[in-house]
Amino acid sequence: MISAGKLKKLKTIDFESSDEKTLVDIKDVDISASLDKMVRIQKFLNDIKNPYLFKVGDTVVRVKYNKDNTSIQEAFAKFVSDKAEQIS
Repeated sequence: MISAGKLKKLKTIDFESSDEKTLVDIKDVDISASLDKMVRIQKFLNDIKNPYLFKVGDTVVRVKYNKDNTSIQEAFAKFVSDKAEQIS
């Protein structure tokens, strides 16, 4: 089980100075949907090692989780809209 303190520390790991070779590829994480929700969450945290910084293939991904329940689609739409406004 990963403690709240460890999660807080993982969240602050610097993207630029992280060693890509030590990051887990999320494609290698397999969680059964038949498991209880809390068991799935714990398995994911244990398997991914750092839910804020991991790989998808050769791409390093840094994740920031949102407290206001905005979906990824809504966040991406806002990001694109903001960038379009900056360009024009």
